[in-house]
Amino acid sequence: MKYYLGNVNQFLAHKNKLEKAVQDFMKKYHRVLIKETEIVKVKKTIETAIEGLNIAYPKCTPLNPGWWTPAIDKADYKDWILGGVACVRFGFNCSKEVTNENS
Repeated sequence: MKYYLGNVNQFLAHKNKLEKAVQDFMKKYHRVLIKETEIVKVKKTIETAIEGLNIAYPKCTPLNPGWWTPAIDKADYKDWILGGVACVRFGFNCSKEVTNENS
């Protein structure tokens, strides 16, 4: 099984309350281990939460979250990077296959 590690690379200066709220939300996923089977669900949860924060702060410029992967040549594993959110540099780093040697 493969795992993904949430990683906040950098927080940039927030311009408004929406960006500050997104930064606070993304802190929850820093250094969190996610199973490969759960990654799609977690990515969707993050997108939905940011879209909800867009609604909560209607006077701020809305953020358009999306995911991209730089792993074109790595068919066996892909890292996922959060795009469309300039106030935080966040990604899920994929592990290689992890096996239990005791089984």
